[in-house]
Formats: sequence, C-alpha cells, structure tokens
Amino acid sequence: MSQQDIQKVMEGLRVLVEWLQRGKETKLPQKVESTWSNIPEVLQVNELAEVLNVSRWTAYELCRRSDFPAVRIGRRILVRKDQLRAWMDKQIS
Repeated sequence: MSQQDIQKVMEGLRVLVEWLQRGKETKLPQKVESTWSNIPEVLQVNELAEVLNVSRWTAYELCRRSDFPAVRIGRRILVRKDQLRAWMDKQIS
C-alpha cells in the first residue's frame, strides 16, 4: 500500500476519531453516516475500495494483510461490514 493510499484511509479514520472524541453527538457526520448506512452487509473488493476511497489495487493489498478481516470464497474476496468497522476501530485505538 502506498503512502498516498494510507493517507486517504487515515483521513477517513480521522473523521471518525474526531466524532468519537466529541462524544456528545449521537449521529455520525453526514458524509460518514450516509456512506455507512448505504453500504451492503457484505462487501466485495470494488465496494470496499469505494467505501474506503482507495483504488481497487489498494483494496486487494489490504485484503492480503493477515490482520484484515477478509474471507476468500473460491476466487471471491468478501468483507463483512461489521468486521470492517471493528477493524477500523482497532486501527484508531
């Protein structure tokens, strides 16, 4: 994963961290809320790339990491939305 791709992912995570640190608000920021509620429960790699705002190649690289919650079924790579969120939370802390 290139530095530029990591920066894009970190920017998305920064928005979530700021929201979590405020603690008083009950709703996610508008951009994050609309994105998160509209994504399917199970993501394919192209959808993962879109949600994280990274290239498809970067999403494949992320799925190759041992700590990332990707599941391979035949030639398909899938990521559950709840596991992605848990992984993102772990990266923040």
